[in-house]
Amino acid sequence: MPTYGYVHIHLRSPDPAATAEWYHRMFDAGIIETIEPPGRQRTDIDINGLMVFIAGALHPARKHKDCETTTTVSTTSACE
Repeated sequence: MPTYGYVHIHLRSPDPAATAEWYHRMFDAGIIETIEPPGRQRTDIDINGLMVFIAGALHPARKHKDCETTTTVSTTSACE
């Protein structure tokens, strides 16, 4: 049976810098900020070798009627 792994994961956030700072405070994640062509800022975090790429949310954050937390628009589950 094959073994599967991953190189990184992607997150979407209405405020990537604030999200990265939260992961830094909670998990001591390293914050890596770079500029990608054509001048877009990219925020990545390194949580003990787990790379997480944080991009801006495609839609503004909103509270779903069935959720306790604010989420971005999801096509798979209302409360992800």
